[in-house]
Amino acid sequence: MGFGEQVINITSWDQLVVIVHELGHCLGLLHEHQRHDRDPFILVNDDNMQSGFEGQLDLMPFSNVQGPYDFDSVVHYDRCAFSMCCPGGATCNCAPNCQTITVLPPNQAFQNTIGQRDHLSYLDGTIMSLLYPEDDTVFFALGGGPGNGSLSSPHNEFQLSLVPAEGTAVLLNGGTYINESGITIDQAMTIKAPLGGALFGE
Repeated sequence: MGFGEQVINITSWDQLVVIVHELGHCLGLLHEHQRHDRDPFILVNDDNMQSGFEGQLDLMPFSNVQGPYDFDSVVHYDRCAFSMCCPGGATCNCAPNCQTITVLPPNQAFQNTIGQRDHLSYLDGTIMSLLYPEDDTVFFALGGGPGNGSLSSPHNEFQLSLVPAEGTAVLLNGGTYINESGITIDQAMTIKAPLGGALFGE
């Protein structure tokens, strides 16, 4: 995404979460169904797309995504988005044979809930808090090169001394995080582990 002024075109002023969807893009959220790692999770049915709108579901091969695939995201499109069975440029409650997005096994339970517009998902909120963290937040990720502790350049090992008192340590991936010199974590801090957890060990 670029920097500087952004123009937001909003027509659905009576639909709060539609506005939230658009503001989410301005703040850095990409369409979930277009992320580069989507193929194990959804199938896009190109034959059912309205002519001229195919790009709305195109995969973005170089997208920078955060977190696991989120079927509940406010920036995911619904199963009938731009279906040839719906009005031009829109979605509708289309028949199964007209769907443009199919959720793949073992996640089929999300088929009729993708594209919801009533709430921010848990991951929407979590990722936004990571994109715009408090000043006392430090990021760690095992296996990378030396970083500066930001989300885009995390430290590659856990170091207690790098987290401010009362600050937050965010662990971006799973694995065993070994504290320097085996020092006991005795200062007040918040530690946010990735989905699936992380292990502190010697």
